[in-house]
Amino acid sequence: MRASRGERFAPTVCWAECRFMDANSQVQPGLVQPGPVGTREIPPEVDFVYVMRRDSDYVAAQFAGRLGLEERVEEIRELYDRYVDDLARHVLQAFATRYVHPAVDLLSSREIHQRRLELASSLGPATLVSMDPLMEEGALPLAFSRCYALGGETLMEMIPRPGCAPLASQVTDIVTAASGGPLVVIEDDFFTGETLERVLGKQLGPLMDDVIGVVPGTKVGPRELSFPVLPAVRYRCSDDASPLDKVDLGDPRDFIVGVSGLVCRLGSGALGRLPYVLPFVSPAARASLPRGAESEFSRRALELSRNFYEELEELGRRTVVLDDSDPAFARACIELLGVDGGTSMARVLDATATRGADLVGLADASHVSPTGETRTAQPRG
Repeated sequence: MRASRGERFAPTVCWAECRFMDANSQVQPGLVQPGPVGTREIPPEVDFVYVMRRDSDYVAAQFAGRLGLEERVEEIRELYDRYVDDLARHVLQAFATRYVHPAVDLLSSREIHQRRLELASSLGPATLVSMDPLMEEGALPLAFSRCYALGGETLMEMIPRPGCAPLASQVTDIVTAASGGPLVVIEDDFFTGETLERVLGKQLGPLMDDVIGVVPGTKVGPRELSFPVLPAVRYRCSDDASPLDKVDLGDPRDFIVGVSGLVCRLGSGALGRLPYVLPFVSPAARASLPRGAESEFSRRALELSRNFYEELEELGRRTVVLDDSDPAFARACIELLGVDGGTSMARVLDATATRGADLVGLADASHVSPTGETRTAQPRG
C-alpha cells in the first residue's frame, strides 16, 4: 500500500530479538534486527521489505588491513555496525515516504555464513565455487561484476571483479581443482534466478553439468533451477503476493563512500566504483529508493560516511586518506573530483559537496531517459 499524496507516515522502528533457527518467522513493519536464517514470511500489511546483510566482518577486515590495525579489527567492526544501524534507519525513513508499512530486514552475515556451510555440506563432497566476496575462504572464486556506464543505468559488460584475475583464469583454476568432480556454487542473493543461470552458463560452460547445487545467502523469487537451490534465508508472502513485488536487496557497504558500490567505466576507460548516493549514483535507480526521497537520503548517507571516517581516524590515531579506500573508488575520485591519493577522506567528502553540481548529471542519467521519462531500477537477477 502506498502512502496517499500529501500524507506523511513515520516508520515504526521495531527491534526484534532473533536467534539462529529454521522455524518460520514474520517480517514486521519497521526495522528487524538481526533476522533469523530460514524462512522469512511477509504478512499482507507489510508493503515493502528492503533486505540488507550486515557485512561488518568483511568491511572491518578490509580497513584493518589497509590501515595496519589488524589488532583492532573488532573495534572497527563495532564502529561499522553503528554505521549500518544508522543507515538502516535512514533507508527505512526513505521508504516510508512511499509505503505505509515498509520494513528493513537486517540479516546476520555470520549466521548466513554458517548456514551456507551447512547447506553446502548437505549436498555431499564437492568443490566450492564462490561468487560472493563475503564467503571466499575455503572456496575458489568466480569473481565478476556487472560493469555500468557512468550513472548506473546502462549495463556495458560482465567483467572480472576489480582487482581479480581474468575470468578465463578463474575458470581454469576451478577446472584444475575440481578434476571433473561435483561443484557447489555459493552466491550472495537469488532474485529471479535468470541472471544467475545465464551467467553461470556463460562463464562455466561445460562445467555447468558438474554443478550439483547453488547455495545463496537469500532467495526472493520462487523460480527453481535444474539443480537444487538451498538458500540460508528464503522470503515468501503469507498471501498470494509475489515476493518479487515486495522485496529488494542491498549491501550497506554500497552506500558508504570509499568501500564498495557500483562498478563503472570511467571516461578514461579505467574501472571505478561509486557509492549508491547522489551525486555519484542514483539510489532510486540502483536501490529502489523513492525518487522524491533520494536527495535527503543521500545527504544523510554522506553525513554518515563523514562520521564513520572521523571515528575511524580517532580509533587509528591517523588521517584516513583516499589511498586507504577501495582502489577502484580512489581511481574514480582522482578522475572525477581532481583529488589525489593523499587527500584525506574528509576533503574527498568536501569535494563531493562542492563539486556535486558537476557530477549530478551522472546520477540524473540513471533514471531519466533522453525524452525526459523517469526510468525505474533495472531488475535484479
